[in-house]
Amino acid sequence: MNKKRKGEAASRKLIDRLVPNENAHGAIQGIFATTHDLNPDFVEMDFLPTLFGLGAWDDRAWSSRIALEKRLASVEATSILMAAGAYQGRPRSLRVEVEPQVYAGLARLHAKIVLVVYERAVRLVVGSANLTTQGYRSNREVAAVLEATPEEPGHAALIRQAIEGLPDRLEGRLTASARKVVELALAALSEAPTDAAGSDDEVFAWGGGERPLWQKFVDAWPEGEPLRRLAVVSPFWSKDSGDGPLTRLLAALSERGGAGGEVEVTLFAEAHAAPDGAVLPELPASLAGLDLEAWGARGRIHAVDPAVSKDEVDIEGYLGKRALHAKLVLAEGDSASVAYLGSGNFSRTGWGFVDPLKANIEAGIIVRRRGSARRELEALLPAATGEPVHMGQGAPAAVAEPPGETEPAPWPAFLRALRLEPSPAAADVLELVALVDSEAVSGPWSLEIPADEPIEILAADAGGPEEQRVRIATDWFRELAVHQELRVKWWACPGGREVPLNASLAARTALPLSPSADRPGEHMLLQYYQGKLDWSDLFPERDPKGQDTAEGGEVSDPSRVDTSRIQSYQVRAFVEALRGIENDLRAAVVSEPAMRLSLAGPVSPVALARQVVDAAENGERTPVAAGFQLVELLGCVWRAKKAEVPERHREAWERETARAAERIDELLAELKARHESEFADQAAFFSYEAMVRKSQGRAA
Repeated sequence: MNKKRKGEAASRKLIDRLVPNENAHGAIQGIFATTHDLNPDFVEMDFLPTLFGLGAWDDRAWSSRIALEKRLASVEATSILMAAGAYQGRPRSLRVEVEPQVYAGLARLHAKIVLVVYERAVRLVVGSANLTTQGYRSNREVAAVLEATPEEPGHAALIRQAIEGLPDRLEGRLTASARKVVELALAALSEAPTDAAGSDDEVFAWGGGERPLWQKFVDAWPEGEPLRRLAVVSPFWSKDSGDGPLTRLLAALSERGGAGGEVEVTLFAEAHAAPDGAVLPELPASLAGLDLEAWGARGRIHAVDPAVSKDEVDIEGYLGKRALHAKLVLAEGDSASVAYLGSGNFSRTGWGFVDPLKANIEAGIIVRRRGSARRELEALLPAATGEPVHMGQGAPAAVAEPPGETEPAPWPAFLRALRLEPSPAAADVLELVALVDSEAVSGPWSLEIPADEPIEILAADAGGPEEQRVRIATDWFRELAVHQELRVKWWACPGGREVPLNASLAARTALPLSPSADRPGEHMLLQYYQGKLDWSDLFPERDPKGQDTAEGGEVSDPSRVDTSRIQSYQVRAFVEALRGIENDLRAAVVSEPAMRLSLAGPVSPVALARQVVDAAENGERTPVAAGFQLVELLGCVWRAKKAEVPERHREAWERETARAAERIDELLAELKARHESEFADQAAFFSYEAMVRKSQGRAA
């Protein structure tokens, strides 16, 4: 846990803790998160841009979206698991996997973690905040930001506990993308010094497994240490008339610690403004009337002060309020204190005072401190407002009864996954794969693209196969790239509801960088490599009538009209771009996806080679001139292959550069074969080709 520093109040927004240190940690390799709620606009316009360090973000600017898409295309995987009942939509990128989860009974995915793997660091955020604007910017939350690098292992052991301790019910739901990020994190953590073994005083605690969260908390309490004080902070509570979470935890802690006099219990709840101006704590009235004498305790209930202090926002007279969403339990004895901070509300399902299979999947940290270090735990308790309610004496009117939970919207739990995958018959063709729990299907169901005029792409019934595949037509793919959801209609919900579409790891490389799937032309690629265009300029936003793009899906390029047939202009522009190509390739050695994107993506030597061949076939230059260009591109890739790269990336870099060079070589061979007569008397070309190949140790 990080200690609070003086003057830190102004940066208490959790979003500020996500800003990367790229100079020290390098580029992001993978992202994995779990959350109960997810706000798609927040994830796309705030959370991800902050993680990637994209600076000022304009959600209305097409260039911002393309910049984010490029970053997402350069990481191994980005995966988010969430509670299905809270699904409101997905971020506008198929490179962000969103997997809603459904569990039996009352159990929900309620854990809130963010795991980010960098080139030279691993960061884990765990706490109470959902992936929403309120969670990361305005609520009163509690969180720990854990970090480890090979040089400074810090919390390596604690992060490893979190990853290796995934509950069975969650671990079994991890997709290939999520597993990829977990594998990257474990590989990075394996580089930590062997003496970074961690301590029993800090334990990562998952809830929802065979051993419930409350028992893990009791296990951390020192045997023989009498309990003196117990404080609980929670926005949501279960009723307790003597057999609820509070009384059961009190009894268990007292039994482990032994008798030691009266225990002081303090509950902190959300503040509710009553019509008469009074501030009441919001929690079940049964807690106000609960007499704790039988457990050797006395208690009081506080409303957490929602006011925001001036030093937090630097605005005099600021009237904004912070809703309470933090979850914290602090037990104190004479010489030791134990705290839990995380996602678990102090409820039966949150802390596991139920059948383990009915408990929520939660995530948090249990911390034990002694001596002066105990003060850092006490500092986590929030300030109170209003008059306290003394338990056992409080009338029901002394507290505000919380509103009942709303019924979640129906969800097609029979669908295990909806994702795009390469076809087994052709790797460059995508298919929609629906994985179905056939035993849960009780009637007809269908999938449709929720366009202005819905497009049904699959209809099925009970008794169908567990895996169903649909080849995606070109016009369907454009619609899917825009909507990124499918409407599922089934026997229990004829009107249907939208569910997220995802892309498998293998399909990510086939995804376009913009929904229009347009490709930049040769002239624009050369201008980019010359430094005259930014990446986002290569993918201009398409207007509804498609007037900004040329026929055939290639981005229109007005300046090309006057110069496309002037061979000297083409050669000069191409030569000026070669250094930029090599620099671009060297900058891509941060992850395998970044390598593939830079070597063979829509902005790459392979893409440029294809444009050169097309120009020759269209009569825009001679085949021999195109051949010279392809030889130069081969030389660029071969030279880049020999560049110094970090040892951990060497194998992947050599593999990906070899693949790119092989593809360009194939294009050159095909060009020479189709225009054999034009090349027949071109001794200068073959001499130059042989020289380039020899200089790179290649056969002529």
